[in-house]
Amino acid sequence: NFLVLCIASLAFWAIGFAFGYGGGNSFVGNKYFFLINYEQSGLRTSTWLTTFVLAATTSTVAMGAMAERAKLFSYLVLSFFVSGFIHPVAAHWAWAPEGWLHQGVTVDNHTLHYDDSVGSGVVHVAGGTIAFIGAAVLGP
Repeated sequence: NFLVLCIASLAFWAIGFAFGYGGGNSFVGNKYFFLINYEQSGLRTSTWLTTFVLAATTSTVAMGAMAERAKLFSYLVLSFFVSGFIHPVAAHWAWAPEGWLHQGVTVDNHTLHYDDSVGSGVVHVAGGTIAFIGAAVLGP
């Protein structure tokens, strides 16, 4: 788990935070790669740390279903991909003002949108889906 956390932190620092929380369009963010210009944005370090922990938690949820059935290299690659792309994109959709789930859709003057106040939906749906697929591929 410690190695997974290290790889997740590098992925989230390099690209994940930018994809999830860096403005952009309805699909993905496009600012703050490698946290460049992050200090000038007015965001606090606690914001980065909190969002990183959610991305790392998504990775550990997924890894738990595949414990002791996959090689270490596979864990590390999956952790990088989950923390650097899968979780940030899902988080952008749900939590960023530009995200398509957050904006919702208007039908008959009623706007339907996704509301995930503390992050458990994004973290556990993404992690659980990855865990299910991984367990299905690896088998018992």
